[in-house]
Amino acid sequence: MHYLKVFENSRLGNQDCWWINHRRMDGARNLEHWDEARKYLSDNQIQAPIDMIAVSYRLANMNDYVTASYYFSPNKNGLLEGNDVHWTTHTWSTSVWHPDKVRGNKIKTNYINGLISWGKQWHEKVKASVGM
Repeated sequence: MHYLKVFENSRLGNQDCWWINHRRMDGARNLEHWDEARKYLSDNQIQAPIDMIAVSYRLANMNDYVTASYYFSPNKNGLLEGNDVHWTTHTWSTSVWHPDKVRGNKIKTNYINGLISWGKQWHEKVKASVGM
């Protein structure tokens, strides 16, 4: 992970944390939501890169939970050099956005730091949206 902040993590109780990690958008081929997402992108002629950065939040209490992820495309900022355009070459661990490959790269580190700033601002908004 690029970043992790845990506010609370009680077993079978309250959870409040958020993190930033890179994601391979190909997903498990047998999960219905991935099929729906790929179909939506295709039907709407939306090109999405395989490597995306997710800012994710996990909120829970004894009765309910929510995990919300917001995906960002480094490609929008021209930072996706070496992206696997055919979705086959790289794996999660060899992705150009793996934390080991971001460390020492000032441009990528600055991009992640910008998402950390965004994530901090949105944490309370996400909590308020689900009443936790």
